Amino acid sequence: MGVARLLFLRAVQREANSVLKDLKEQVLPSWSGPLQPPTEANRLRPAPARHSVRALWEVGELSRSRTSSGADEALSAWTARWNLSAPWVIDAGWETCVFWLKHPETLRMGSPEWSPETMARLKPVPAEDRVLEGWDPSLEQERMFRQRVEQHVERVKDYAAGQGWRAALEDTTGWRFDWLVWHQVIGLSWNEISLKDPGSPAREAVRASVLRTAELVELPLRDSQED
Repeated sequence: MGVARLLFLRAVQREANSVLKDLKEQVLPSWSGPLQPPTEANRLRPAPARHSVRALWEVGELSRSRTSSGADEALSAWTARWNLSAPWVIDAGWETCVFWLKHPETLRMGSPEWSPETMARLKPVPAEDRVLEGWDPSLEQERMFRQRVEQHVERVKDYAAGQGWRAALEDTTGWRFDWLVWHQVIGLSWNEISLKDPGSPAREAVRASVLRTAELVELPLRDSQED
């Protein structure tokens, strides 16, 4: 499931970057009011709960329980506005805002992106298995290298299967995260998705895929007048 959510968030960033722009423009300001220069009296004193997320971070007291109610309200409104009302999407938005507050320079580098911490956390493969050491014929026989490759493939497949995601192991045609974004976030109908996709899939194929993919990532589908 973690991989599926990762691919969905990537699809949101690629197909509907307005979601992240809205997070930046409408949600982030509610958390990051102007900071007052610290005085000698309060320089070493913990910031009260009413301070911004940035202030709490600077004094080392940042935690979800210390953010203002306005931050959570803004996030809830954001997810509702884009039909992304799932707890894990709210967490992704929260983590992204915190990352932007900690690294404001990233917002000047181009289109806003999800927090690297969020994307890394959703990756299914442990760090030690993401890189396979190459073959050096002077140190290793070819058959031994090929054996290492096969062991690597099996290890990663087992891990992915354990995460409950089989799209990389079986037929990937059923998982269309872009279709889910088009329907859920952009608001396209089954017929409109069918016409938009270069492959011109049948309406029922689109509908079935979107339903299955939404269930996979545990995202409640928006209300629709379609059958």
